[in-house]
Amino acid sequence: MYRIVPVIEWLALLPLWRKLAKKTPLQFILASATAVLWPVLIVAVVFDGDRQEPAAEGATQVRAEPGQTAEGEHVRVVLHTITDPWTSDNAFEEAPVGRRIVAFDVTIDSSDESDTHMANPFYFKLTDSADFAYAEILGGPEPALNAISLGPGQKTRGWIAFEVQAGIPLKQLSYDPDASTEDAVEFSFQ
Repeated sequence: MYRIVPVIEWLALLPLWRKLAKKTPLQFILASATAVLWPVLIVAVVFDGDRQEPAAEGATQVRAEPGQTAEGEHVRVVLHTITDPWTSDNAFEEAPVGRRIVAFDVTIDSSDESDTHMANPFYFKLTDSADFAYAEILGGPEPALNAISLGPGQKTRGWIAFEVQAGIPLKQLSYDPDASTEDAVEFSFQ
């Protein structure tokens, strides 16, 4: 309903356009175009407001377990290994007190037959059960997943790591290469 209010306001200006249409041919053309476009816009706004967004086609949410595969639009992610907590032999890669490092061995597979996919470890996000979100950190097990352009059918594999709160259960690992759509690949821990 809130979308109809601006349309009604513009329709209120329609008589003004009709008065102006008598002055010049350009104003007549503008008034005529306005009179034709408004009914089309009203129908589009009314029907668009009732439309429900469909679930993302091809996007899946699967249980976060080793060996699971989740697919989104033109991308497939395989979760090979979950290491929680991950500990390093290097003192510089240790998690601070009250935190832990969680690592995942993943494969990203471009299933787009006609275009490239930019695989990037920073497209991953980890969420805990308290709804805190974490971005991928530098460091963690080797070989690390690197950003790379994948052609049709190509894939890449590597580790991603997150520094999260100690003692808080994990909720979801997602891979979202296009933030403007709702077709993220998701692995659920709960």
